[in-house]
Amino acid sequence: MVDLPNTAQPAPSGDEAARLRQVLAALTDLCELQSSAEILMEAVVRTAQTLTGASGAAVEIVQGETMVYATACGTLASFKGLRLPRTGSLSGLCVSSRLPQSSRDTEHDPRVDREAARRTGLRAMLLAPLLHGPQVLGALKVGADRPDTFDAQDAQTLRLLAGVIGGVLGKQLLVDENRRLLHELAEAVADAHAAAGKLRTVIDASPLAITVHDLRGRVLEWNPAAERLFGWRADEVIGHRPPLESFAERRRFVRTMRRVIAEGNVAVGETRRPCRDGHWIDVRVNAAALRNAEGRVVGVVRTHEDIGALKEQQARLHAVADRNRRIVERSIDAFVEIDQDSTVTEWNSRAELLFGWSREEALGRRLDELVIPDELRDRYRENMRCYLATGESPVIGRRVEMEAVRRDGSRLTVEVLINAYRIGDRHLFDAFLHDVSERRREYEHLRRRALYDPLTNLPNRYLFRDNLQRALLLAGDTPDRLAVAFIDIDDFKSINDRYGHDVGDEVLCTTASRLRETVRPRDTVARLAGDEFVILLEGLDSARIHAARIAEKVLAAFAAPCRIGGHELTIVLSIGVAVHGDVRDSLETLLRRADQAMYAAKQAGGGYRIAMR
Repeated sequence: MVDLPNTAQPAPSGDEAARLRQVLAALTDLCELQSSAEILMEAVVRTAQTLTGASGAAVEIVQGETMVYATACGTLASFKGLRLPRTGSLSGLCVSSRLPQSSRDTEHDPRVDREAARRTGLRAMLLAPLLHGPQVLGALKVGADRPDTFDAQDAQTLRLLAGVIGGVLGKQLLVDENRRLLHELAEAVADAHAAAGKLRTVIDASPLAITVHDLRGRVLEWNPAAERLFGWRADEVIGHRPPLESFAERRRFVRTMRRVIAEGNVAVGETRRPCRDGHWIDVRVNAAALRNAEGRVVGVVRTHEDIGALKEQQARLHAVADRNRRIVERSIDAFVEIDQDSTVTEWNSRAELLFGWSREEALGRRLDELVIPDELRDRYRENMRCYLATGESPVIGRRVEMEAVRRDGSRLTVEVLINAYRIGDRHLFDAFLHDVSERRREYEHLRRRALYDPLTNLPNRYLFRDNLQRALLLAGDTPDRLAVAFIDIDDFKSINDRYGHDVGDEVLCTTASRLRETVRPRDTVARLAGDEFVILLEGLDSARIHAARIAEKVLAAFAAPCRIGGHELTIVLSIGVAVHGDVRDSLETLLRRADQAMYAAKQAGGGYRIAMR
């Protein structure tokens, strides 16, 4: 049970790229979520539970020497508000070390608060710190009720999720705090004398850089957080305009002042500001009108938040997203993404080549209308409805082969790996597809060569033995339901010697054709070797009676001579039939008895013999 290292990984496979796309989609949605910190945290834990397959997830916020379950979902939902000491817990270690932590089995991990783990029912845990610049806000935790549940990919997912969400959540907490402070400031200045002490305390204690300006823009207040952020001391700037270096910055400051004074509302924006040491920082600025007791605007209150870390995280996120797009685009497989309505949302260049539809033509169209054959569309739609209702599917998460259709109507066989994931209330599906039509044709060719006689196109001895074994299993100990007929061409060697092997081959083909025409479609006619043929008769009411009829029909079919290679020949057969008696009749037993019956018929001058047990 050790911390999982953050090591460099090779370029992801199709499965890993699909999983990474899920994480990126979730992070993008969370980063764009404009709501309160509480709603954002609820979205975070649901996303963490979904992406890692955990049974429960929670955001634990640091409050002094305790960790508080600020929000939770899944099996941890009932523990929202739970307060636990930081010392002696894995959550506290995650916060103090500022590093991800994991426990494969909480029952045997000395770092875990075992009583708390048993109380919440967690046997395996992953935690990642929620960092916002130098601050540790808390920890993002996922857990499961079984040990050894999470793998390295889950840990990587949680680190990426916490790394971005720490910044987003920190920003949102600061925005919420900023709004609260602005509200308090607006109330405090309603009575300047009564609120002076409170105003001074709020400004000095705030973690946000707060500046107060009069109507001419001169600095009235410059709190310690502003000193730390920008580098100028309060006594250097109070009574002066803010130390803005560029003319554009000064004009922007004046426009903001005029807007706040005119509208009296909070103004929010992002910009770059200079610091005393010469470097520039990215800041988020909020501003509100400052009013006196009579309600008249007398100045502007501004807060400044350093969002450089968030910008850097967003840049990394975009870099990873661009990398994934390149991976998908350069994939040797076709890549297709659809939503729960089967509408195509992604279609790479390999998909264009494979199916003939351009990306512009495919996007926004239903997948079943583009690549699913007509006769399979109802089954596809039913499978989609079933998955959305139950979460179960026979094809999702496994490599399967299926038939598809190109734009020109031609058919192909594709190997496909389908992944499903959920972002919020949306179901999304992506698939990597590879054309295996040639491989399927080669397989069928090899299979036919292995199981069929190349001269007569009849099943060979291997396929016949498989079919006979299957028929015996179905028959069980029920007697008189199947029979095996062993057939030999009399004096075939003399035909070869007198007319040549070409004529002999024609005799074999003619024999095969007449045998197929004589028996039922469900019966199996096979060529064992040389001039030896065999027939499997199954599913009979009375094998003895039916076998005798078939033998007579076969002999009658060969009574008339045939013309082969310019010669008129009569093909004479000897037939031996073995009838299945009971479960003691094995494959070898039936073939041996049929062979013996055939030789008895041949010694008698032709015709057929039926052997019973």
